[in-house]
Amino acid sequence: MKRPPAATMFFGHPAIVLAMGGAFLWVAYLWLRGEAGGAGALALLVAAVACAKANDRRQHYRQWKREWDIMGGKLPVGRISFATLKVGIAILCWVAMAVAALEWMDDPDRRWLAVLFWCATGLGLLNRLLQWRKSRKPARLREAPVSLCLRAPLRSPSLADARAALPDYCRTLLTPR
Repeated sequence: MKRPPAATMFFGHPAIVLAMGGAFLWVAYLWLRGEAGGAGALALLVAAVACAKANDRRQHYRQWKREWDIMGGKLPVGRISFATLKVGIAILCWVAMAVAALEWMDDPDRRWLAVLFWCATGLGLLNRLLQWRKSRKPARLREAPVSLCLRAPLRSPSLADARAALPDYCRTLLTPR
């Protein structure tokens, strides 16, 4: 696999993705308060999405490179995963919305948005709690009737028969050089 361009590697770095997401959230927050224009928030949204796609390409290449190095005998080096980055971005989004919801409580026209946010937060926490509780229970064993019993083979195939049954590409891999 070919290494992505330097711009993809730079803009796809998790710190850049997090900074672009934070900048978008901040400008979107200012736009909701009426202190910034919507064009800036839209431009930062497009830039944040482009950075997230660059991060996907970067992570795909790094995963391939890690697997390639493991096949060569190098030990893998632990790194922060994209799942951890997504959790960080989700927490950042929630904090930004919580600050906005706290300000919306003072405005009678936007109070319903704050109540909706806090209700959604409560439902999300309840959902995570139920998922956590469900994952802690051991799985039930289901009894299934045996529908077909095969007897043990009388003899094993010879090595020549087994090799002859292989596809061509497998046979070429097994031939000594």
